[in-house]
Amino acid sequence: MTRVNPQSRPRWLAVVVAAAFATPGTIAQSAGDPAAAQQARLEKFRAQGAKVPLAVLPAVLKAHVRQTPAGADHALLAAFDIDKKAFVAVRTWIVDRDGELIWSDVQKAGDAEFDRIRPEEPLECCVVVAERVRGILGLDRPKGERDGRMAKYWAAKSNYPMKAELDAMAVRAEALRKLGKAARIAVMPVRVVGVGDAPQAVSLAKALLGSCWVSPVETVVPLDAKPTSNQQLQLWTLARALRTHLEKNPVDADYALFAEYGVTADRKRVMAVDFVICTAKGEWVVADYQNDHHDDYRQVAPNGVADCDALVARRVARLLK
Repeated sequence: MTRVNPQSRPRWLAVVVAAAFATPGTIAQSAGDPAAAQQARLEKFRAQGAKVPLAVLPAVLKAHVRQTPAGADHALLAAFDIDKKAFVAVRTWIVDRDGELIWSDVQKAGDAEFDRIRPEEPLECCVVVAERVRGILGLDRPKGERDGRMAKYWAAKSNYPMKAELDAMAVRAEALRKLGKAARIAVMPVRVVGVGDAPQAVSLAKALLGSCWVSPVETVVPLDAKPTSNQQLQLWTLARALRTHLEKNPVDADYALFAEYGVTADRKRVMAVDFVICTAKGEWVVADYQNDHHDDYRQVAPNGVADCDALVARRVARLLK
């Protein structure tokens, strides 16, 4: 459902996202630094949780813009609806500098942009918003090659390798796939709750039996890293630690696998599962991350470290097919 006021439709839009809050079933993407009083009001609003209908969000945005001027001609708020851990709708509101609603939009299954992009993570929901706003402004898609500023930014934030390294990994991954069950993989102590766990490597090796030749290793990969919600950063920190370790301590196998299970201290609740495969001397082959946005993760539905073993085994089996 879209509402557009033709008299208010701008040819150019200076957009800020003006409020920050999330309710159960909704992720609200936002930016800005609201005053303490406004922040307190938003916290009170957040505390109401699922009792707050989405219909009130434009009013909250209007109040915020009036009390904390956005410094632009317009302000945008986007909310991403979740049902059973999947994104089901992308909602957008744009108000003018007085907080008056000039455009609102909902994209869900059956709508063109939602079906084309099929968002599985917040950034893909942002793409849905951008495409819809591009449409109402009559803006063409950028022509020519992009300069890669955002790619470089996220690469820097996440220790993400550049294209040349990824291309080299693809070649090595294909070589691993061709070996199939003949591949010899050393399983490093699994990092669980920030600590290398050799017995867990034995458990993981057992789960991998049947897919390839495996051998658990007792030597822990040194890794001193602070916990982070940035899973890509965590994954590539894991990858760099394994590469550094193997360059000095090559394994007696074709490859080495190093996994990390993002679990709570009691090892029961699972948030994420990452693993990296390197050649014996430390060349990156595969870097894989899983969370509740991924099909294999949902299929396994990990509830403890044994299920994490099963998820890694499932992913490795796919790689070797």
